[in-house]
Amino acid sequence: MTPSVDTGGHLAVVTGADEAAGHYASRLRASVTPVTRRLAALAGPGTERELGEWRDRFNSLDDEAADDVVGSPFFTYYWLQLLDACVRGDRAFVAAWSRDLGRFLLVPHLRRNSGSRTLLRLPAPANEIHLPGLAAHFTSTEPVDAVSAGPDGDGSCRDGILRLPEEYLMGEGADVLGCVRRVRHHVIADSRIEVSAADPWIRRHLASMNSKPPMEGYPAPDLQPLDADAAQLTDIDAAYGLIKTVWPGLMPELDSYVRLFVPYSSAFHSSFAEACLMRAVFLSEAKHPFSSTVYTAEHLLHEAAHLRLTLIEELDPLVTGAIDTSFASPVRKDPRPLSAMLQTVFAFARIAAFHRHAIEAGRSTEHEARHAESVGLLHKALLEVESDTSLNFTAAGQRLWSDMWAEVEHA
Repeated sequence: MTPSVDTGGHLAVVTGADEAAGHYASRLRASVTPVTRRLAALAGPGTERELGEWRDRFNSLDDEAADDVVGSPFFTYYWLQLLDACVRGDRAFVAAWSRDLGRFLLVPHLRRNSGSRTLLRLPAPANEIHLPGLAAHFTSTEPVDAVSAGPDGDGSCRDGILRLPEEYLMGEGADVLGCVRRVRHHVIADSRIEVSAADPWIRRHLASMNSKPPMEGYPAPDLQPLDADAAQLTDIDAAYGLIKTVWPGLMPELDSYVRLFVPYSSAFHSSFAEACLMRAVFLSEAKHPFSSTVYTAEHLLHEAAHLRLTLIEELDPLVTGAIDTSFASPVRKDPRPLSAMLQTVFAFARIAAFHRHAIEAGRSTEHEARHAESVGLLHKALLEVESDTSLNFTAAGQRLWSDMWAEVEHA
């Protein structure tokens, strides 16, 4: 029997302790020791020693700091790449990528052990250094094999070792130090959401998506990272600010579930989120420019809703049955399985609620039309799912389904 899960308030909005996010973080924290041991066994003694050091540093963190590490969108991506390499027995990949664990842990370790000196070896010589969790990266005029971080350092690079003071890594002082420049990333005003497509793993992931054959009825994928300019960043801030103004009760959840906003360019693809980069949302201007504040807010809410439901479904399937059934989505050309339709109706319901909150706050001009359209799409999607009589709702699923119908009936 599936246990009952607390999905939060109306439309599963987080209103207190977040059972789903807590389970996700706990699962990832618990995986670090067994996964690093498996990686070490495959890659050999050198990797075993290095991974052992970083594993011990991870295990010495308090729960909040450890949750912050595994909560990075890049941690999920990193873990999955390494696990896939283990499955295919790729020792060289495991040995190289295992060193990236230190990039996640260098700054948290220094925060806990201020004044210590720590050596971070990079997988390969590089002129860019990215430390997930920092809203900045570092460029060097000299190729860097390792970073020596501690109480002192002048930004010099000798024999491939870059010496940096911990204060510089934490964001203090001038951005230029020796041969190194700190490149700060934009953070949405009044949030901790970083806006950046600068990380090489973002480019790697988009290239992987572009390498796949196009879905039936759609053009070939053409996703490219976008270095958003000052005007676009201001527009993104405005969309976040609109959500905060009209639906303040959603903000604790939104700030928890979204850590990274990745702008990208595409001729047709507007937005997406994926479990392999949990807590990241990807948005483009394919359909509307970021200056269309209402639409940008919609897309942000839409993708954040997918992340929220994904974590809920780790604890509770919500709906069972319809294993072989394909559904007609109101916004897609291709038939969709039940899991995708659940994501669709949940996102529509959240967007309908957003416009309802905006109208109730007196912002009726643009929101009334968008509310009507969103409710119409939600209604169609709910009826489409219910057309399969083999469905069975769990207790949590029934509560959430009733909440979504309430958004239709409220209109």
